[in-house]
Amino acid sequence: MYITFLIGNGFDLNLGLKTGYKDFLKVYTSKSGSVETENDSILSYFKNEISENEDLWSDAELAFGQLTSKFKSDNKNAEDFSECHEDFCVNLANYLAAQENRINFNNLKEITSKSLANALKNYLNYFREVEKEQIKSSYINIEEGYVYNFINFNYTKTLNKCFSALKNSNIDLGVRYLHPNSLGDIINVHGTVNRDMVFGVGDKSQIAMPSLFDGYSSEYINQIIKSEIDKDNKENTYKKAFNVLDKSRLIYIYGMSIGETDKLWWGKICTLMHNHKDLNIIIHMFDTPKSPLIRRKYTTFENQVRERFLSFSNLDKSQKDDIFGRIHIDGSNIFSGLTDLVKNPKNFFEKELAASSK
Repeated sequence: MYITFLIGNGFDLNLGLKTGYKDFLKVYTSKSGSVETENDSILSYFKNEISENEDLWSDAELAFGQLTSKFKSDNKNAEDFSECHEDFCVNLANYLAAQENRINFNNLKEITSKSLANALKNYLNYFREVEKEQIKSSYINIEEGYVYNFINFNYTKTLNKCFSALKNSNIDLGVRYLHPNSLGDIINVHGTVNRDMVFGVGDKSQIAMPSLFDGYSSEYINQIIKSEIDKDNKENTYKKAFNVLDKSRLIYIYGMSIGETDKLWWGKICTLMHNHKDLNIIIHMFDTPKSPLIRRKYTTFENQVRERFLSFSNLDKSQKDDIFGRIHIDGSNIFSGLTDLVKNPKNFFEKELAASSK
């Protein structure tokens, strides 16, 4: 039986890395371009659009979908759009690679392996008795044991390096069914900074002006639709991840905003919960309110998260009601042992800004 963790950018932020879009955009929009090329004009136009719409670009993937309307009205074409999209992705990959290199994982193998092991042992500690028993009931009587898998939505390999440290360690994990052979795989569903980056909207409905791509071959519009990018990458990455989720009886979502561009995954998980009555999910939320003396506000927050998650499904009301109570909200930080592994983050970021402005 699989216990599967979906890992988003909150994991890298927890490490102390500046991997948010706002951090990247400060560097990206400040670059003037050192070599004169025929693309300078369109890239300057593009970066100016970002600078003038900072709030929109806090979710850069959705922003690209909206950008098609602006390009169309300003008589830009799909080729222009593609050049801007590729330039953005290449620079984002380089920026994230530099961020990843701020941590010397070779010197932190003991810390990362122990911290990841503790996360796998203690992910239920936050919950109260009733929820603990409900979650455990999904898998406690499964005799073949557990396999822990990770579906990584980040482009960095920080998670891969922590996972590798644990898998190659001699740590006594001290949990029934949890031993090194129980550590399964990591699937990098959105590629990495080196290969097969998947960056775009969730589906065609999130492209404001699809007609921008009229008269162009399909790869022009497909480059900004995640599921189509996955198909073009020809590695069956989404299929492999869906197969892992289908075998899972507990899914833990960490460091991910429950947003539009990943709605394919939320809808898929809701369908799996409908099909598998013993499937529970846990959603980690950094902004979960502290549990006060009276729990009304806390309960309201939990229900709002559940309702938002369910809004991405195609289930009817009775089906949603059936799985509502199997969605659990975790306000703790199971990766607290990995918090802020970066040395001198302030100095690094200042150097990045200085270098980009030259």
